[in-house]
Amino acid sequence: GINVNITCTATGKPRPVINWLRNNATLRSISDRGDIITNRTMGDCGISDPASQCVSSSTLEILNSVASDSGVYTCVATNEAGSDKMSTPLYIIVAPGVTVKSNHIVVTSPNTSFLQCVVTAKPQASIKWTKNRVTLKVDSNTRYSIKTTLIRSCSLSSTNVCVTSSTLEILNSVASDRGVYTCVATNEAGSDSRTVLVIINVIPTVTINPTLIAISPQDLNITCTATGKPS
Repeated sequence: GINVNITCTATGKPRPVINWLRNNATLRSISDRGDIITNRTMGDCGISDPASQCVSSSTLEILNSVASDSGVYTCVATNEAGSDKMSTPLYIIVAPGVTVKSNHIVVTSPNTSFLQCVVTAKPQASIKWTKNRVTLKVDSNTRYSIKTTLIRSCSLSSTNVCVTSSTLEILNSVASDRGVYTCVATNEAGSDSRTVLVIINVIPTVTINPTLIAISPQDLNITCTATGKPS
């Protein structure tokens, strides 16, 4: 993920000390993940102008942000006179990630072909299937059907990603169904895809000459022809 910076500025006298909270839990100046809090002071804190206030600034840098970094971040400024705070929500969106069980399947005609992909994303991704780079239109081919199932939901403010399964079903598979099928997932953060090569085997069909009558001692030829896939 990308790095995210949140900056907070506080005024007060004496100079305020700034701390950060995430979902009401205190953040350390350097976390195990490498998140960094940088504090700066500005102004002379009343040395040249007794009426002026002290200024403190703090920047929270979240490195390689992920969905679990979503939450409410609070800047708390404290000095001897009291404290003040301000909060801001942070929503992390995640580009889709697509996985498939295998990059190829072999199906014997006329069995049904099943292709499945699982997609993680936040927000939930839209999913489509293509065959040889052409989007499949399930309404134009009654042998094709696509079933999409939401395995785990997510919201913009949640710390988890959505998980969605999509299954392409090809009824009564025939040789022309052979091809490269691609599961394509897209959301506002980006897109991802994975391909599956579908190989269709066809059971051999045998033809032979009809009943033959030969007169001995003539030569006789009997021809047998078989079609199938593979040959």
